Amino acid sequence: MKQQDMKNFEVAIYYLKKHGYPSFSFQDPFAEYGIMAVARHQNLKRKLKLQPYFYKAYKKSHLTSDNYYEFLNEIYKDKFGKRYSSKSDVINYKHSIEEMLDDLELQ
Repeated sequence: MKQQDMKNFEVAIYYLKKHGYPSFSFQDPFAEYGIMAVARHQNLKRKLKLQPYFYKAYKKSHLTSDNYYEFLNEIYKDKFGKRYSSKSDVINYKHSIEEMLDDLELQ
């Protein structure tokens, strides 16, 4: 499985470098989550390599805030050993994303 994860990572990086994060909807709803599924199965080092592409996609509204939030939460968990916990009672994705980016020293 680790070999397949590495191959999938290489394909995802190649695609993102060449085309960027998809800015269109796929006809196949499962295909739409392919890159994100690959990303979530990577180690911290590889997730951090994908992060700039996802950040750019999030800023351009090609990646939804809830999907980007979940991706950052995976990085957060890998780095700090626990999932991010909002400082507010209500989840505000935009605010929580900014807090995680600061905590992770990313951007």
